[in-house]
Amino acid sequence: MKKEEIIKKMNEIVATAEAEKRNLNEAEKAEFRVYENLLKDNKEDKMEEKKEELRSVKFADNKDKIEIYKDIANAMKEGRGLTLNGAGAIAIVDDLFSVMLAKREITQKYQVFYAENANQNIPVLNPNPARPAATNEGATNISPDSTAVLTGVNMITNPFLSTLPVSLSAAKFIPNLESKIKTLMADVYADALFYQSLNGTGGNGEFKGIFTANVLTNTLTCAATGAPTYADLLNLALKVADISDEGYIVLNSAFIASILADTNTPEQAKTEILLNKSIFGVPLYVSSYAPTTISGGSVVAVGFIPSKYAVALASQLDIEPLKKVGDANIYYQCTLFMNGMPTNPKNSIALLAKSSS
Repeated sequence: MKKEEIIKKMNEIVATAEAEKRNLNEAEKAEFRVYENLLKDNKEDKMEEKKEELRSVKFADNKDKIEIYKDIANAMKEGRGLTLNGAGAIAIVDDLFSVMLAKREITQKYQVFYAENANQNIPVLNPNPARPAATNEGATNISPDSTAVLTGVNMITNPFLSTLPVSLSAAKFIPNLESKIKTLMADVYADALFYQSLNGTGGNGEFKGIFTANVLTNTLTCAATGAPTYADLLNLALKVADISDEGYIVLNSAFIASILADTNTPEQAKTEILLNKSIFGVPLYVSSYAPTTISGGSVVAVGFIPSKYAVALASQLDIEPLKKVGDANIYYQCTLFMNGMPTNPKNSIALLAKSSS
């Protein structure tokens, strides 16, 4: 294969993903890497070996996903309902979920657990391994380690509904509707997943969010009343760094703006925040979904390890059309079943506002 042909194939792979407004899927990445290696080697003695590697890349599951998206699009055009479960739902839900998680840096690190259907109880293991203890040769009566036991909790997925209004003409005449469905659904549910992982109360079918009071067992308190200062966040960052090198601090952007405007904040600290988005090397993740309440005892920031947050997802997707009298739109009610919670509250540290009393 000539160099020009290799480059053409690589461009075609990227162009397909860009046309569908998505990232490369796993099959495309594998194919791209093979062409990339061909381009690097570009030697006759390597060509046959690389060609054989390219032939081994499997695309069947990708084709299946495309067909399922077409089924969804056809159902929408015909105004009928659709329930996906089994192998088809697993392919689509996994595809949607990959796009959802990829939309935010922090959700990309969440653990993911799948269930076959919405009613299945999903076991979630705490990923903290037991800490080995030193022993003498031939020692007996060794005490069990109770500080880092591998434990498990169960989650049942709950329905999350999204209603998407689509005009009759759009549903019937939009070209390549199936390629737009994934983006529309992923955008909506990615936002819900992130919001729930921060603010879910743990009741009424919601996630257990990292700002939820009954999830937090480790706490620090700000030195003074009002918004947190740089010194408060530095104290939190030191605690997070002590737990793990993978920790983040999540807080509202309003608090960062306040810290940057504070004349007591060292200039070096401001530089680190602005350039590296971190404090003491611990990444900051700002979101308007994080609370801004500064009354005594309120959680103003949380340090946690994203990889220790678990999200459960059922391999079932319901799409139901709803029509209204005198309305030229069809309302598609999409239901995805999911849940989320920290696997171990000890991996989170909450920074609390100081009480005025």
